[in-house]
Amino acid sequence: MGWFSTRIVDHHVAEWQFENFEWLIRQYGSGHLSGSDALYSSNKPTEEPEKQIVKTIFFEVMSHIGLQDIEIELVPTIENKPWQVDDLLVVQTENHGAMGRYICEQLTDGSYKETITYDQDLIATPELLAGTFAHELSHLLHNRATEKIPVEDELYELFTDLTAIFLGFGVLLANQKFDFSQTQSNSSQGWRSQSTGYLPEADMIFATAIFLAIYQLPEQLAANSLKPHLAKLLTKANEGATISTRN
Repeated sequence: MGWFSTRIVDHHVAEWQFENFEWLIRQYGSGHLSGSDALYSSNKPTEEPEKQIVKTIFFEVMSHIGLQDIEIELVPTIENKPWQVDDLLVVQTENHGAMGRYICEQLTDGSYKETITYDQDLIATPELLAGTFAHELSHLLHNRATEKIPVEDELYELFTDLTAIFLGFGVLLANQKFDFSQTQSNSSQGWRSQSTGYLPEADMIFATAIFLAIYQLPEQLAANSLKPHLAKLLTKANEGATISTRN
């Protein structure tokens, strides 16, 4: 692969990403997506019943990756609940990776059952739900790899985020990385801070810059949908960028 400005990540991170993008291209190819459609954009269904919202978003993500014909069970769970300080104040801090799990279990007949769980509260935030599915489906792809996963166990979740970005979900994941909001109801008020994913924000943007170069897509295609400070990071990452790929 080629060279990018390392103004937003150090050269060790850049090399790690380049090496693993090469593995991903070799394993899955770089031709399963095409044109501007290579960058995922959610349709954000808003008026459908809850169960249908989940199915719609899951099918969108599956179709984008090319996995729409695979049978997977979806199971809602209860993952993230707020911390009640007193009768009035609620503080909710979420600081872990994707809010779901990929489970593959062998049945007695020798076949395999694949399940993806998701926090049922994510139904209220369709883009976060889509990001969760993208991360968990990256695990599914790894489970089908014909070569050994090229990272140590402690870096595996970082590599899974990188895989989701390779699949076109970089803008979606980067925009969700950190969020702070205030909530209020008749009985309480509170604040909610959320950090999702495993790669740092700048690493996600650097990986998105590589993705854009692989598919020869303009920076503005991603920048138009990124939060303003992330769009600036993308510009820094792209300064002087060149890239070549080998299938």
